[in-house]
This record gives sequence, structure tokens and C-alpha cells, in this order.
Amino acid sequence: MRPPKGLFHLSIDEKLCYYFIMCAAKFESPVNRLLHWAKEKPNAVYLTQPIADQVTQYTWSQVLHEVSCVATFLGKYPQGSHIAIISLNCAHWIMADLAIQMAGHVSIPIYPTASKQTIEKILQHSEAKALFLGKMFDPNQALDLLPQGVDQLAIYQAYPGVPFWQNLVEKNQPLTQPVVNAENDLVSIIYTSGTTGDPKGVMVAYRAIQASMALVKSIIVINQQDRFVSYLPLAHVAERMAVEFGALYHGSHVSFIRSLDTFTEDVKKAAPTIFFGVPRIWTKIKMAIESKLGGAKVLNALLKTPLLGSWLKKALLKKLGFQNVRYALCAAAAINKDVLQWFEQIGLKLNEAYGMSETCGLSHMTKQSDTKTGSVGRIIEGCECRLSDAGEVLLRNPAMMEGYYKQPALTAATIDENGLLHTGDLGQIDAAGYLYITGRIKDIFKTSKGKYIAPLPIEKRFQSVLGLEHLILMGNGFTQPFLVISTFESSHADAPSELLIRCEQALNEINPTLEAQERVSHVFISHQAWSPENGLLTPTLKMIRGAIEKAYQSTAEQQMKTTSKQVILFD
Repeated sequence: MRPPKGLFHLSIDEKLCYYFIMCAAKFESPVNRLLHWAKEKPNAVYLTQPIADQVTQYTWSQVLHEVSCVATFLGKYPQGSHIAIISLNCAHWIMADLAIQMAGHVSIPIYPTASKQTIEKILQHSEAKALFLGKMFDPNQALDLLPQGVDQLAIYQAYPGVPFWQNLVEKNQPLTQPVVNAENDLVSIIYTSGTTGDPKGVMVAYRAIQASMALVKSIIVINQQDRFVSYLPLAHVAERMAVEFGALYHGSHVSFIRSLDTFTEDVKKAAPTIFFGVPRIWTKIKMAIESKLGGAKVLNALLKTPLLGSWLKKALLKKLGFQNVRYALCAAAAINKDVLQWFEQIGLKLNEAYGMSETCGLSHMTKQSDTKTGSVGRIIEGCECRLSDAGEVLLRNPAMMEGYYKQPALTAATIDENGLLHTGDLGQIDAAGYLYITGRIKDIFKTSKGKYIAPLPIEKRFQSVLGLEHLILMGNGFTQPFLVISTFESSHADAPSELLIRCEQALNEINPTLEAQERVSHVFISHQAWSPENGLLTPTLKMIRGAIEKAYQSTAEQQMKTTSKQVILFD
């Protein structure tokens, strides 16, 4: 075995560390693991797919049969072809991915919320030969999103004139000799959703998946009895590593949801033991519970009541379907510390994690008994983290990407001559080794006074005081920074007068603690939803700062000229 491309610069000790992680077990691809479990426990349920009022369960042997039949069909394409998957999460998303791998091809996941323009760009850039079209928010419009010139295959549901998965299974014999994938072969090109610019194609090799699984294994014990729920986009590296490959490598069970409307009901039925969520999901769960129980103050009082509080905690976890959760994970963006403390109060400890598509998932994670609020944890054994002179977080691990597809200059600018990945994140590391993310380099802006402002720390302060997640600090070229918040779906959406008062109080409380150049001049309140559909959030629910600034900055500037108020309603 040799170190993968990009790791030849490592010292002897660092290479030994790499060898230790990668050679602790023989190389096993995801397809190898599927073959293993289909032999070890053929009749055990692997995937559970609810559709309307029906539930379909797929055993390990059934999945292997369907995957191998479709892999035979995919053999008509030259080995190493790029094949896309556009679908919401479903059992056949994972099966399509495994069929692509078994046939020796490379998967190109695309978010089902992607625009027609983005889909065309990714398909053209990746040179995809075919695509699997699956579960979509609007099936009637799905075919209109797809360009000509790429073969189409249907999964989950039939589309007019498109070969359907079940027909491919029935018409093809199982592949008797799966393509043997080598460690350094590409398994996938993951196009990052990105908060700025066009998506970049992160090239992921098989060795990175196995290394990522080994890194996770050092901090999380996953077993065959574990149950996952897959609902965050499988086009994102986090869901792919944590759920798809986490379950596949350990023989665990995966359930899917029917829709966001049935989310709580489906999670309750699945009764997960490991649950992964982004900050927006955890925040929405908290808000929903508080709303049903009369608000945060009422709930806090009930939880502190002797006997009743203990009963209520258990009842809430059962209501959410989290009564069996051993590991609750939060990643992909910064989470408000109040949300972390709230879940801990009801008996569910959220473990924060940090990583990137370029590192194939995790580099840091908090442990159940070893956490610090506001930190994303300490470095996972086998990874390396340091800060540049400018405070940028630099990473290196055995699961590093091969580079950006067809973008060697960008790859060279991202991974330096020492093999360190420049994340673009600003951070601090305390004496105990805990990493704190303090912002993004590209988010720093300059006021008309020539002062540089890092928005994230200030945004976190207002999020905590207001109890709102969706807010952005902006002010590039302005005298002072100002804040824009969205109250859509919040408990304050129907009480603008109350929120006006709360914002004024927040300004009076926070501004005196800030440096003069950081003090917020105005707060603008919008009831517009920020969502992936209107381009203000990424598919993983991160705020797209540039798009939000473009949507509000001009109006805010006009409002500042016409009113003396500090807190202003936009709509």
C-alpha cells in the first residue's frame, strides 16, 4: 500500500500514522461491506422505506440482488463513467449509489433542490453519461429540470419514457463479477452546495471513505443494532459519511422519512439510536416544543418542577422519538449555545462536530463526557489541526480529497505545499486543544471608516439574546454594521410589537459590550422565509450571506435615510 496522492510530503512518523489507520484492517470498499452483510445476515432488514401509508423493507440480500442486477445494466457504460443521482433521500438513492460503485463507475450526487441552471452546470462539468432521477418535491416538474444528452434512469417512482429501476432489476441478471475498486480509485465527485460562487467538485477516493470510517470509529461505537434516520441531503458529505456509509460499514439499519410534514411521526416509528441534525433542525424542534407548551418560560418552569420535570423530560424525548438515541450529532454550521443547553436540559446531549467535504467529513468532535459549550471539540486522533498566522484553520487527515475536479489551480490554492487544507474558517484553539470557529475569512467586511468587522461573534450574541437563528450582520461600505433578521416560523412572527421591543433591548444590552466600530446601528425585521427555494439558504440550510445582502441591503440603505428608528419592519 502506498500513501495516496497529496500525502507524499508527510514525514516518516506521519506516514506511519497513516499506515496504522489504513492498515488496521484490510481495504474494504462499500460494495465489499454489502457483500459481507448479505452473507452474514441475509434476511436482516437494511433499509426501511415508507411511502404514503405503506412501508417497504429491504433485507441485505434483497439490496444486493437489486444492486447487482442494475450494475449489470450499467456495465454498458465505459468503466469509470460518471453517473449522477438527483433525488430526495430514499432507499433507492443508496441502492443506486452502490450499483454505480459495483459497476466501477463514479457517482455524482446532485441536490434535488438544485435549479435547472445548476443541474446543467454540474452535469456538463462532470461529463455525466447518465443520471438516476428519483424522489422529488414536484415529480411533475422533475423532467423539465433535466438537459438533453444525458441518459435518464428512474428510481423510487416511474417517469414517462424513462427506464425504471424495477424493470432493470427484472430484465438483467445479477453481476457475477463486480468490478474490483482500488483504494485510490474515485468513488464520487461531491459538488459542494457553497455559500458563494459555483459548486466545486470534490474528488473522493475509496481510501478516504475507509479512513473516514476509521476516524469515526475512534470516537463513536456503531454496531449492528443501531438505527439511523436519513433525511438530510445525501448529496452532502456529512449525511453520506454519517448515515449511508456509517450504517453500511457497521451493518446498521436505515429508515427514511416520507416528507418534512411527517418528520416527527416517521422519526418516532424509526426510533433511532444515532441521530444527525444540522443547527436549523435542532432549533426548529426546540421552537416546536416550546410553542406547544406555552412558550420557553412555561416549559423551563415545568422542567424545574420536582417529579414533574423528570417525567416531562422522558415524555418529550419519547414524543420526539429520541428515547433510544445514544449519539445526537450536530454539524454543518454554528449552533446557538442556548439550543445546546436546552437539549441537555431535557436529557439529550448534542455532540458538535466539525469537518468539510474536502476532508471527507469529520476532523473534530465533542465527546459525551468531554465537551465545552461553543467548541466543536478536540481533534480526532489521526487528524492534524493548526492555525495560520492569520488565524485560519488548517487541516490534514488521511481522508483528504484528491482535489477539485478539473480545477488544479484551485486545488493548489486550497492544499498548500505541506499538505495542509486551508479551510477558510477562522478559529481559536484553547490550552486544552478545543477548537472554536469564530468566523469565515470571506465574511469579514470593511466599513466606510476603514474598520474590519468579523460578523459571526456578533451574530451569535444576538441569536442568543433574541432566540432567533436566521440573522445576518452586514455593512460593507456603511458607517456602522446593521442587522437583518428573518422571523418566519419563529414564535415572534405574529407579534411584531413584542419583537420590536426585544430588538431594542438587545441593542441596549449588546452594543455597550462591543468595540465602537462593531456596534450595530439598526435592526431590520423581515417576515420573509429564508429557504433553499428562494436562494437564501443552501440545501444544508446554511445562510447564503451574499444572496441575503443582495436581497436586503439596498432597501435597508433607503430606510436608514427616511427614519430615525433603530428597529425597522421591512415588510
